[in-house]
Amino acid sequence: MAVGTASSAAVAAVLLAAGVFSARSPASRKVSKAIASLLFYISVPLIVSYKVYSVPLVTLVDYAVVVTASVLTAFVSAALLVPRLLRDAPPETVGAAILAAGIHNSAFLPIPLMLLLYGDAGPAALYSAIMNIIIAVVTPLVLGYYSPIYRGSGRSTLVSVLHSLATYPPLYALAVGLLLRALQLPPSTVDAWRMGFTVGSYSTLLSFFLVGEVVARAGLRLDRGVAVVAAWRLLVEPAATAVAVDVAGLEGIWRHGALIESVMPAATMNLVVAMMYGLDYGLVARSIGLITPMSVAAAVAVRLLLG
Repeated sequence: MAVGTASSAAVAAVLLAAGVFSARSPASRKVSKAIASLLFYISVPLIVSYKVYSVPLVTLVDYAVVVTASVLTAFVSAALLVPRLLRDAPPETVGAAILAAGIHNSAFLPIPLMLLLYGDAGPAALYSAIMNIIIAVVTPLVLGYYSPIYRGSGRSTLVSVLHSLATYPPLYALAVGLLLRALQLPPSTVDAWRMGFTVGSYSTLLSFFLVGEVVARAGLRLDRGVAVVAAWRLLVEPAATAVAVDVAGLEGIWRHGALIESVMPAATMNLVVAMMYGLDYGLVARSIGLITPMSVAAAVAVRLLLG
């Protein structure tokens, strides 16, 4: 199944426009939910499991180290410094800013971007699986400190962490890929799996509809909170990642994939978390709306400058 880059880019542009222009339609949220479910439960697990199975183990280990170092540097620095930079803001705004600064979109935007720019969505899918293990641990910590709703929910931090891990499909895909590495699968099975990986990769182009809808709903207004988030998304984490990939010695598409991930906007899942737990939903939405075009431009720059 071969789809040219130009054709894929055209499909992505159409889907992005469809998301923007349908954002005010009552049906758009249902479409977005269906797309998110397809990608979350089927496409991304297929991509992750095959990449974990087929990529050399040393690359997997190096990549996991880079992802962990990059994400934790951004998150910990945000947790320590954002409260000082937004010292006059209410706790709900500070908590939302920490999440938006430290937890970026690791799947629905970078996976199709990697497919368009490099023809391989695998590095981004694997990055997302690793990152979401970290997210499952750090998100409840932020909510426990800044969210009034979370404090009154009666759920302990440990239970929240375990629940997040247990209900994240790409984590199971990660485990399956690792387990099957020890087996000698029949060539026909591997071929079918590879086909599923390819179909799953191209289906992630649907996520451009989600991006378009979020940008249309969020708007493009700059304020101090958004500026702080933008600094972490476009400066702090990219700097940390540049150091990490050099230390780990990552090369080729894995190096470029890590760098592209590091400039991604705040995760759309932060919108859901902020809404559910009483954080500043508007700040997260504005951050996504303003930073997303810059992130796409930065990803294209990585491709053009680094090859």
